[in-house]
Amino acid sequence: MRQPHKPAAGLGSERDWDCTELVSVQLSNSHVHSRSSAPSTPAIPGLERWQVLEDPLALAASHACPPPMDHYQGLDAPHFDYQLVRVPGADDQPFRGPLADLSGGYIACIGAAQTYGRFVERPFPALLADKVHLPCLNLGRGGVGPRFWLQPRLLELLHTAKLIVVQVMAGRSASNSLFDNAEGGDLMGRVRATGERMRFEQFLERLVARGDRQLCRRTVEETRDDYVATMRQLAAALRRPTVLLWISRRRPAYTCDWSDPGAILQHFPQLIDQGVVDRIRPLFGALVECVSEAGLPQRLWAAKAPIDGTRLGADGFLYNDYYPSPPMHELAAELLAPVVRRELGRPA
Repeated sequence: MRQPHKPAAGLGSERDWDCTELVSVQLSNSHVHSRSSAPSTPAIPGLERWQVLEDPLALAASHACPPPMDHYQGLDAPHFDYQLVRVPGADDQPFRGPLADLSGGYIACIGAAQTYGRFVERPFPALLADKVHLPCLNLGRGGVGPRFWLQPRLLELLHTAKLIVVQVMAGRSASNSLFDNAEGGDLMGRVRATGERMRFEQFLERLVARGDRQLCRRTVEETRDDYVATMRQLAAALRRPTVLLWISRRRPAYTCDWSDPGAILQHFPQLIDQGVVDRIRPLFGALVECVSEAGLPQRLWAAKAPIDGTRLGADGFLYNDYYPSPPMHELAAELLAPVVRRELGRPA
């Protein structure tokens, strides 16, 4: 049975879903395609100025960012503290902390809110670090797509990692002949004909409302083509061993109902189907699939109104139906660990 479409983070909760709905757990096998062994890791530019403190927690605290500088921290405090830090080489924006000592080598994890770990005390990058005994730098940013990571300053930082875990991000961050979001590579873009700025979801709703299913189909395929091209560009630019991570409550394969925007997008990663995965899979050193609904819906805290990315239950508590739950993060780390060790040439 198809899962109802959940509005993306930032759109708010528009449906009162049944929080007692039974959930099932699907575990998939990890798919591995070996690539070259890890080359030597260059030093992080300017890292010395960030490691004047020996205690990693003190180091993180010394570069902590005020909660208002991050969308999720601003929404979720005081219930969650994402320990925001500034990362050397990308210190114009906060990332999730704490920032560990990276001088001995580290794994970088790039992706969107699913990598960031909203509503999770310890997301999969932190759990993975425990399992492989190597620090993991959590570079998750809500709403971004692969184009975001092509910024030169971020690539320079990523080139210092021993290995990079690349989350399969949503296709709504890509462009097509009618909609352009190449400027930021995130959820927002401009209608090419008018210059109007909006979210991809709003653009798609207008497109579907026109009733031209062939135009809708062609535009979605253009968007997927642009996504694949950007992922190909990113894979080539990283120049490090990589592991591609699919983390979702659904499998990649699905059939579009061209009359329903929610059915076209599907659950995260929106717009990405099996055809897209098949095209990007050879670009990376290994693929790990983590498919599960364990821990969803996730009961959060009592509130009088929903906040972005949640719904308000009949019991007066907020619920998370969208972001990976703590058990899903635990599963992702468990599936990633042996693949990461193999790609790094480390013993089990």
